Amino acid sequence: MRCLVMLFDTTYRKLDDGRPFGLIVGVNNHKKTVVFGAALLYDETAESFAWLFRTFLKVMSGKHPRTILTNEDAAMAKAISIVLPYSIYRLCVWHMNQNACKHLAGVVIEYKKFNADFQHCIYDIEEEDEFISAWDGMLDKYGLRENEWLQRWFEKKEHWALVYGRNTFSAQMTTTQRSESMNNELKRYISVKYGMLTFFHHFERLVADKRFKEVRCDFKATQTSPTLKAEASYMLRQAVTTYTPAIFKMFQEKVLQTLNYDIFLHDQSEAAEKVYIVKFHGTQRDHVVRFIPTEEKVSCSCKKFEFVGILCSHCLKVPDINNIKHIPEEYILKRWTIDATVLNITSKHSQHEDPKARMSNRYRDLCKMFMKIAARAAESDESYDMAANCAEKLAQEVEKCLKIRADPELGNSCSTEGTSCTYNCLDYLYTKTYI
Repeated sequence: MRCLVMLFDTTYRKLDDGRPFGLIVGVNNHKKTVVFGAALLYDETAESFAWLFRTFLKVMSGKHPRTILTNEDAAMAKAISIVLPYSIYRLCVWHMNQNACKHLAGVVIEYKKFNADFQHCIYDIEEEDEFISAWDGMLDKYGLRENEWLQRWFEKKEHWALVYGRNTFSAQMTTTQRSESMNNELKRYISVKYGMLTFFHHFERLVADKRFKEVRCDFKATQTSPTLKAEASYMLRQAVTTYTPAIFKMFQEKVLQTLNYDIFLHDQSEAAEKVYIVKFHGTQRDHVVRFIPTEEKVSCSCKKFEFVGILCSHCLKVPDINNIKHIPEEYILKRWTIDATVLNITSKHSQHEDPKARMSNRYRDLCKMFMKIAARAAESDESYDMAANCAEKLAQEVEKCLKIRADPELGNSCSTEGTSCTYNCLDYLYTKTYI
């Protein structure tokens, strides 16, 4: 799966002299944390970060993450601007709020009221002009026009105010909390007292455990599904067989919220498009939803689909009153589905790909295949012995295949019909393990 959103953090320190250990993590289709990479850095300079990001890009076959979320750090920001110019750089809002309390709690008399207005500016506003107006009003209200800390953060508003980030997919992440949680997990596996090899050996245990849990989540999602009531809507029935349980739970909440919304047709000046105003019942805050019935296209001013990857309750309200009872295909993001990581064992990559990229893709796919097989085969002695025997035979066939390909005098076909020998063995091993 392509790395769309990544979080980077160097909080954990290794060795007595405090070398930073950098973690690059993200989120999978079960909303669980996954480790994309890690590195023990010499220091936290722009040069070290630039090296790390270049290495990460190389591993990712040159694909930039769509969003990178980090703490505020000048050296890291410089490295990102140089190495990851096509990624959207976002700052952790949690750390920003901590710093706000540190710098302003003793300055503002009514800090709780100020903090409520501050959070409103960060999260709630949907239009840039409204954000600027609300920010200026907050400064005037609490007499903070000359506050240097707020002035400095306002200059970076594109990196933390959600009004500037709603159009970019971020898997609903606004903080580096997952990185912080990973640091806590690290402490259960490793110690600063470990030597280098021991350190990374135990770190690999953590990664292996993460991958095993992901495989178990994949297996559970394909074998079971959340229980629905008999009168559940067709849209929920579609969602429960499409999304992973974690994402379905989010989607179900949005569907249920539609019952509390009032909707008004605002404009139908153009035959192709309808514009609706959607409000939570009893409140004044409204959202603008645009809908093209013929194309089943819907968009909302809250930009939840763009930011999170599932339709918001405002959008879901509109198709329903227009007698569209299913989720339009365009709004089902594959990365949130049950089969987001499902592989076709017999699939082959395009011959037009770069050779290094093809090799990287083959390696990645094989790792995923064998991870799933290993996770299941380890559950009993019988399945382990069967898988180990098949793996040994497969290894011999692979070596035989590679030798034949390397020696023109031996011809270009393996003993089991060319390069397909590997896939035949995989088919056999995969079937025996999962059935």
